[in-house]
Amino acid sequence: MAILIEYILNAQTLSLGERLKKGTFRGTLERSIPYSQLTGALTAEFGQGVAGVAIIEEYSGPYWQAASTRNRALGSAYLPLEYAFLVDVKARAFVTGPRAACLPQHFSLQVGALRSKGLGYCTMERVGPVTEDQAECCWGSLLVRLPERGDVLEQFGIVEVAMPVWGYLFEPDENRVGGVYVRALFEGSVVRGPRCLVHPEGGI
Repeated sequence: MAILIEYILNAQTLSLGERLKKGTFRGTLERSIPYSQLTGALTAEFGQGVAGVAIIEEYSGPYWQAASTRNRALGSAYLPLEYAFLVDVKARAFVTGPRAACLPQHFSLQVGALRSKGLGYCTMERVGPVTEDQAECCWGSLLVRLPERGDVLEQFGIVEVAMPVWGYLFEPDENRVGGVYVRALFEGSVVRGPRCLVHPEGGI
């Protein structure tokens, strides 16, 4: 298992949902920032070799807003999109990977959806490597969303999966112009992993 480094993530506004297929409703996650979204933001800022997830601890909302997204190539607008967002978000972020130890003490990122609308600006402040107690493996309920790939689970210290809760996360291609959805473990999966990512009593 790679070393997990803890950061405190703060965001004034954050929208983490995905629009329903062929629909105009956009919700937002309220418990965690998935691997796909935080890792994508870290990769955009620092390049390959760093990955992260976060557990949301404090926020207000969700609040609702309508926005009309545009097709820039055609110069036309789509139907208005209703989306939800959180305000004054504080989360515990856990970063790992070959380059994780080289990240700055403080830095900023844009995370989640609707960044062009001004949402998703986050600051990250390093706490340090997780303590031995927090790194200790235990059985419990997973608090984050991780692709089921063995290399990702190993990076985050997930050593065994007993009762998965399946979902899908978007994984961009190398050029970041497209991608595919990959199967993932969602919150509530019963796993054996580090205490910082697992609720030992099964609560979520």
